[in-house]
Amino acid sequence: MTRLKPSSATRGKTPVNSGKPMAKAQLEALAAELYAVVVRALTLYGLPIARQRQLLRETFKSTRVNNVSGPLLEQFRNLSDLLTAWLEDLPYIDATGRPRILPIKGRGATFESLARQFLPERPLEEVIALACQTSSVGVLSGGRIAVYGDAMVKCVMSPEATLAQTIAHVIQIISTSQVNMDIARGDPILGRFERLVCHMINPEQFHVFKTALRPQLNDLCERADRLLKAHASKNSRKKRDTVNGGLGVYVFYDDLGKKPPRPTAAARTRARS
Repeated sequence: MTRLKPSSATRGKTPVNSGKPMAKAQLEALAAELYAVVVRALTLYGLPIARQRQLLRETFKSTRVNNVSGPLLEQFRNLSDLLTAWLEDLPYIDATGRPRILPIKGRGATFESLARQFLPERPLEEVIALACQTSSVGVLSGGRIAVYGDAMVKCVMSPEATLAQTIAHVIQIISTSQVNMDIARGDPILGRFERLVCHMINPEQFHVFKTALRPQLNDLCERADRLLKAHASKNSRKKRDTVNGGLGVYVFYDDLGKKPPRPTAAARTRARS
């Protein structure tokens, strides 16, 4: 891995691009690339280009941005909080520290109590369906329910949630963090931290990589969650000044830009037949 280090002549000084307007040609070229990436992604989700043009024209008519992704993702965040409480809170774990198999309905330590606490606006049946579809939760006989894994919620099971994550996390959060780092003018205290590590690997190597790394990333997120909760508990009187802040972790495999492999002669023969 190559690490870029500041030279002695520039260490501690304002970055070259801070406070300077971007050249028009570069700005337009980067804007065209950004539009192309968005168009390609929306096309993969099944939105025709003609409809994308219509939506773009409608968007330019107003400066207001409707927050659709936030409420959609909120239910998944609340579900993850529900699972965390099930895995960690004393009423829901047994003497060995493992999550108990819970009665679905009723008062006390039941799944219904968790659903009312974390997803009060959703009917119990919908919360059960959401948990079973997107996490390691399963319904048992006798009106019981069990969790078999961690608090990970698989938003990939919902195409709408996946697109909402792209909007809310990748575009909004990361882009504003980049702007903040530029405004900070190289100050390591004021700037928000970002670290990217990548190498050229094939799909099999990527599978080994993400499988080995997932438990470590999950532990990191659990520690960050506890730290954030400790700070959030002190903000009961200052909620007006609070916004979402935290840690985002992801692994990536950038294969969308690659051309698909040409079919072999045998594959072309099978296609004709």
